[in-house]
Amino acid sequence: MDTRHDCRSRLASLGAAILAGGKAGRLGGRPKGLIELPGGETLIGRLLRIVRDVGLEDVIVSANDPAPYRHLGLPIITDRRSDAGPLAGIEAALYHFAGKAEGVLVLSSDLSSVEAEHLLKLLSAWVSKKTVACACVREEAEPEGCHLEPLIAVVSVELKDALSAFLDQGGRRVRDFYQAQRSTLVPLPASAVTNINTPEDLAALHRGEE
Repeated sequence: MDTRHDCRSRLASLGAAILAGGKAGRLGGRPKGLIELPGGETLIGRLLRIVRDVGLEDVIVSANDPAPYRHLGLPIITDRRSDAGPLAGIEAALYHFAGKAEGVLVLSSDLSSVEAEHLLKLLSAWVSKKTVACACVREEAEPEGCHLEPLIAVVSVELKDALSAFLDQGGRRVRDFYQAQRSTLVPLPASAVTNINTPEDLAALHRGEE
């Protein structure tokens, strides 16, 4: 069976949101999504290519400063509330897709090495297990050592009201919200969840390509 084709055929009810609202203070305020990879492709450009490769066409960017991303020609949404971190971006995405999709693939804009096969594994788990949220974790030597990676996830649109209530009550940690939903955890290799947070991370990425 062609697993990719089978998964794609069941994903018509999913949208995708790339979270690009972070301030990137450790990178001098430079929008992370516009960081260029070796070869010239930007982080966000690479993510868009991979998201579309797995069959998702309804893609938005969540960014409180829309200007740097207007050239992408995608809908750009802003948070419904301020100072609530990534959960505010997820909340805005769920409300944007309400009535149009059953779930939303959520990806941080600074992911540099996630591949289509990783997203298909995540999406397939969400589809087959009918879970309300599906977050991926790093593979560790011991299962109890697994680490939740909250910004590579599929979140059901039906959770929008629960997420708003969580935020209203002062909740801010994505992990806490996912855990409250008894999320299905999909193990991915550590290499799949590499992101760019510091100048050192960026330098290491370029050194690895040389």
